[in-house]
Amino acid sequence: MFPTTFRKVPRPSTTLPQLENLEGRVCPAVDVHMPAGILTVTGDAKDNNVQIVAQQNSVTVTWDTGSKTFHRELKGIEVDLKGGDDTLKIDLTNADLNEKKDLPVSIKTDGGADKVTVRLGELGRDQSIKLKVDLGAGDDVFRLLGQGVGKDASLKLDLDTGGKDDLAVIDLGEIGRDAKVDIKADLGAGNDIFRFTDDGIGRGSTLKLNVDAGNGDDRVVLGLGEVGRDAAAKVKVDLGAGDDVLVIQSFEVGNKGAKSELDVSGGKGQDRVVFVGEPSDRLKQKIHDDVETVRTRDQSEGGDSGDDSGDDSGDDSAGGATLKG
Repeated sequence: MFPTTFRKVPRPSTTLPQLENLEGRVCPAVDVHMPAGILTVTGDAKDNNVQIVAQQNSVTVTWDTGSKTFHRELKGIEVDLKGGDDTLKIDLTNADLNEKKDLPVSIKTDGGADKVTVRLGELGRDQSIKLKVDLGAGDDVFRLLGQGVGKDASLKLDLDTGGKDDLAVIDLGEIGRDAKVDIKADLGAGNDIFRFTDDGIGRGSTLKLNVDAGNGDDRVVLGLGEVGRDAAAKVKVDLGAGDDVLVIQSFEVGNKGAKSELDVSGGKGQDRVVFVGEPSDRLKQKIHDDVETVRTRDQSEGGDSGDDSGDDSGDDSAGGATLKG
């Protein structure tokens, strides 16, 4: 006889596994490639944080959720971070640049409060970099920091900071013999701050600086070192509408054959050009009648509340910066 009692087998659970809700935990997406030596970095509409470091034989890209290193010659950089409050740092200090070819660098950040820093280190002899930067709308910060432009080297920058209150700082160090530097900056609408400095313009070299401040209460501060023999410095500033101030902290022209020009135009509003100390007799000035000219020995002129020292740890908000003078 078989037993009449059966062991009860447990029924499988009917509870289905649940997927965790990832809303609010989505990380920014960054796509990185380097076809044919052109480094391509594409972000998304979120807040991207990207760092690019170029070494002699490699390029490393680090972002919020990952990192990639490429071991090949760097022939160009293309960055498009789309929207969001993005941060981009590019370090070319130790890059091994081809002396016979330009290095094109294109940067787009679109809308948002973006912070972009490009460190050039010392641009070597015969080396060439062409930068095109479009920061889009938002309270943006841009820094171009160098330790010198070498003999026969070439640097070109086309900068568009977009609308709202922006801060742009360019510090190149010494511009070497027979070097060429061409800077164009469009600050757009907003209360903007623009600062340019160099440690001297070498013999036979050329500096072209063209600043369009746009509408708003803007402040442009220029600290140009001594213009060398047979060198040329041509500076053109359009202050646009608003109560604007242009501060010339230094513009020394004392060498044989040196040529320097300063062309300043204003717009609707109360505009001023402030010379810290007496301008050189060799400085050819074209300051339009609607711009007031002021001379002072106050070395504090040109200061502002925006941190433009290049220290990424500092407060680099441009919005709300106090425009003195």
